[in-house]
Amino acid sequence: MASFGKLAMCMADFLKILANRILIRLFAIPREANRTNPGLPDVLEDGLKTQHRIFRIMVFCLPALLSLTTASRAGEFTIDAAAMVKAHNEQRAAVGSPKVKWSKELESKAINRLKQLQKLGCVMKHSGPGENLFWASARETANKKNAFGQWIWHSTVQKISEKEVVSMWASEKEWYAGDRGTCHAPLGETCGHYTQLVWEDTREIGCGRSICRDKSQVWLCLYSPSGNIIGQRPY
Repeated sequence: MASFGKLAMCMADFLKILANRILIRLFAIPREANRTNPGLPDVLEDGLKTQHRIFRIMVFCLPALLSLTTASRAGEFTIDAAAMVKAHNEQRAAVGSPKVKWSKELESKAINRLKQLQKLGCVMKHSGPGENLFWASARETANKKNAFGQWIWHSTVQKISEKEVVSMWASEKEWYAGDRGTCHAPLGETCGHYTQLVWEDTREIGCGRSICRDKSQVWLCLYSPSGNIIGQRPY
């Protein structure tokens, strides 16, 4: 929001200069002899002052413009489909579930769902069965201190691969007793991401990723047919 405010101030200054130049041209406002530079014509002095003001505006506005350009990148949704399918099939092969393939239709639905979550502040909110979600915070780094000796922190997007996302879902396997079809996850945890990952009847997946304005990220995969059906085992 600070970037938007700064950019608004810059634009206001620019419009003020432009309006002043138009008034001078339209009404030919008379001026006294130049006192600071007697040999310099008024028109030329006006031009130099205007150039100086525009230069000053650009110096202060450029960081705001760059910030807005970076912010506009928030919401890059596509991922490496082949890598995601491969990571899924590696986990599925371990329990004898058949391979899945990529679905453009599910990918489109996943992206639309991510856009909805982004409007809500990139919250982690499931829409129902047949969906896996993953969230990662921004990477915080600091390499210098300010005048008060405090570290100046910078947020960047973590580099996370499709395989790492799937591995996080698969890590729930340790809580799942496949021979009994029961989950013994700690309080606040679940086996649902893992069971959907390896659900035997699932044949297609479609996924996406949303980069949020705070540089955190949300990954989402949709599955068809969906898994985690009550009363059924995943494999």
